[in-house]
Amino acid sequence: MIPEGATVKDQDFDYVKWDVWNARNSPKFPHSKVIQFVFRNFSTPVRPGTTAFDLGCGSGSNTAFLCENGFATTATDVSGVAVKRTREAIQARGLRAEVLKVPIDQVALGKQSLDLVLCVGVLEFVPDPSAAEVIDRIVEGLKPEGKALLIFAAEGDFRKSDPVAIDLAMQFRSREQVDAICEKHLGAFLWIDQYITTYEGDACRQIDWLITMHKE
Repeated sequence: MIPEGATVKDQDFDYVKWDVWNARNSPKFPHSKVIQFVFRNFSTPVRPGTTAFDLGCGSGSNTAFLCENGFATTATDVSGVAVKRTREAIQARGLRAEVLKVPIDQVALGKQSLDLVLCVGVLEFVPDPSAAEVIDRIVEGLKPEGKALLIFAAEGDFRKSDPVAIDLAMQFRSREQVDAICEKHLGAFLWIDQYITTYEGDACRQIDWLITMHKE
């Protein structure tokens, strides 16, 4: 369901590149950091009916995880392929979620309407001014005591030379750039950390920013 007070502008966007990417590359399993964050912050008794929003749902792996754990979930993505796959993943498990085709910068989350917001692997494709606006809307959309987890690529990540990343204009932000898009909320209830995974004896490094929020 759409949380009370939220609005969505759903238009017929033709983002062929995103459809191709989601058809070939979208993750099939929930992100390990999403699992940790959800289980750490939402105990089993409180999950049923807790409102959650998955911004940029991709194949629906994180969305399905939320639904399986009882969250009343809304998900959006710019790709029609992603939306179709997410709906199929939800239906195959006998679950329910509101899944809509809409770009992240067109989504309004309402005011203090959500207990949880996820935004995983999305902000690296959003220019700085729009990324700052997305963060502002997430903060506004969270209820008191609401929480959010944002994961996106950092400077030094090995994917920078990937032809797909180049084609999609993927951004790899420095700490200074992250501070800039979070400037309004630094030091209050927002924390910035990094998540580093190495491959092939540290020959490749996947480096992501983790932004966590716990609204007061």
